[in-house]
Amino acid sequence: MSKEIMLENKQVLIGESEYRLSIIKTLEESYEAHLSDVNSQFSVERTFNSLLEIENKLMSWVKGMNSYNNPEVRVFEELRRWDGVIEV
Repeated sequence: MSKEIMLENKQVLIGESEYRLSIIKTLEESYEAHLSDVNSQFSVERTFNSLLEIENKLMSWVKGMNSYNNPEVRVFEELRRWDGVIEV
């Protein structure tokens, strides 16, 4: 049995960012997720060990990679969560 494409080039939009997501089932019964930004050379992949892991973690992983790809988004998201307290 060879690798099996489970999802190919799914369009993912996060704000104004556009990505393509593909998921391949491997020989070891794990899943390789490949995420790439349509408008840049940003590309990242992650292995998920089960369907349950994909179900529980895929969307948060994609959101996290969007923040990593867009530093401005990451910085201002952290500021939104900040409670405004500076300890001295």
